[in-house]
Amino acid sequence: MYITEAFPCAFASLSIRYPLHHSFPVAEIEEFIVKEEFRHQGIGSYMFSQLISIAQACEAQLLELSSKDTSTQAHVFYRKHEMTMRHYKFTLDIGKKT
Repeated sequence: MYITEAFPCAFASLSIRYPLHHSFPVAEIEEFIVKEEFRHQGIGSYMFSQLISIAQACEAQLLELSSKDTSTQAHVFYRKHEMTMRHYKFTLDIGKKT
């Protein structure tokens, strides 16, 4: 691939929360995306390790994220990075139906 201008190949967003049901800060990866053509090059692993470092610097004791049940490649990546699935996330569409 020949690149003539800079463009993003990946993006991540990390939030530190203080939920009432925990007695410590919790880090949540809100977005974590590596464009398909840049996967399997170590970019995601590098970003993931940086997110962990940032969370630890903020004294977070737990790192969480949500992932669609159909995102099986992402699930493999998260398990490879020692994450475990502990919860179910339920959703309800309450928007106006047209």
